[in-house]
Amino acid sequence: MKVYLVDDDYVFYEFLKAAFPDIEVIHFTDGYSFLGEMEKHKPDRVIVDLHFDKIPDEKLISKVPAREGLVIAKRVREAYPEIPVLLVSRRATAEVVRELRNLGIPFLDGFASFELTDRKLREFFGFVDEKSKDRKLKQTKELFEKHGFFTSSKFILQQLMEINLTRGNRENILIVGETGTGKTFLSRVLHHIIFPPYAPFQVLNLTRVPEHLIESELFGYEKGAFTGAIRSKAGYLEMAGGGTLLIDEIGYLNYQQQGKLLNAIEGGYFSRVGSTTKIVASAKIIGATSSDPAKDLREDLIYRFSNIIYLPPLRERKEDIKLIVEKYREKGLKLTKSAERFLTQADFPGNIRMLLNILESFLTRGMEITLDEAIKIYEKWSFEDRKESFVSTVHKTAASSEEELLDYLLEFLEENNLNLKKLEEMFMKYLLNKGLKMEKIASLFGISRATAFRIREKLRKE
Repeated sequence: MKVYLVDDDYVFYEFLKAAFPDIEVIHFTDGYSFLGEMEKHKPDRVIVDLHFDKIPDEKLISKVPAREGLVIAKRVREAYPEIPVLLVSRRATAEVVRELRNLGIPFLDGFASFELTDRKLREFFGFVDEKSKDRKLKQTKELFEKHGFFTSSKFILQQLMEINLTRGNRENILIVGETGTGKTFLSRVLHHIIFPPYAPFQVLNLTRVPEHLIESELFGYEKGAFTGAIRSKAGYLEMAGGGTLLIDEIGYLNYQQQGKLLNAIEGGYFSRVGSTTKIVASAKIIGATSSDPAKDLREDLIYRFSNIIYLPPLRERKEDIKLIVEKYREKGLKLTKSAERFLTQADFPGNIRMLLNILESFLTRGMEITLDEAIKIYEKWSFEDRKESFVSTVHKTAASSEEELLDYLLEFLEENNLNLKKLEEMFMKYLLNKGLKMEKIASLFGISRATAFRIREKLRKE
């Protein structure tokens, strides 16, 4: 077998030669020389690195080092569709992975473990029996459905198939996807598959923790460690010992906090804030993020995740909408054909979470849902999703400048056709749901307590 490798570095070339001595690997350091050779002699397989920063710009086809490999892979797919192509990278963003998925080009994450890398390369080289692979894919689908995670997406199932699901396995996993794509639920399913029922499952949602308290929440603290620490407290990492810790929006950890988490993973020990006593780090860590890990996480921390799972938004896997609607039909859901057609073609900005909320709402009505009713409820939940997105973004940009925050606010109002009065109502509802006292709400709005009460009652009647 002849394989062309396009990579401006020699590390992966040396790895391929050592790991697969029976394969003829021919190395090209730039896209122009590679494409020129392709016109003369075609290989059996092509492997392309994503990032080219070790050659001059004039040797780049794309003129953009971070996308050079993607451009080369696209050209191979367009000009030689019969030749399998694989893209390899340790610096791929979620957007690049999405483009590759749409193109049907497989991706090998440079942060993958040696075992996973070896398995994916063997599959790419055709050393794995296709029937055996299809059988494993079917078994994976059935296993996750048994635990309530339903998907028909081959892209997702192939990633799940690569996870080590042996009992008690503590390899760390990173799940990437937009809000509402099912990151938390998938984490719970993985926990239930891997650990016995009594093993703890802890969730630390960093969007709900002030930055200065993140470290003490994660690692715990000793009495007197800081002002207000009137007693010792175990952190989430300690409480999840012997089970799973889901760190939701892990990108909220700052550089130093990520370093401490990395030390706990690598060293196997950590200490509470204000203490030097070592505690064994025995939890499986699942990180979840709705942003690009390549931008928000340290490279050495990303390297400690054995698998990076990308969950596409629902609008890009509409086959899953049909699957989930069918599951609700089995529960008694009734839809007119036009209502069902509308749902299976809708975008669902709130993803799986929004779809499930809508279907649950339909189910409680106990009657057949018409197209008009389906559209009305869909629009209601679309608004709720935009509201949650706004609150989340304001929280994340709280440390930004006042001008940046106001710029985002203006953009949000214009994009969603809202005015300040509607925004005020949204914020009031948010504060009420948070359980803030009426005195505090009145103070924030600069109104009397009586006026705040009147607004609250008006909102409750709507």
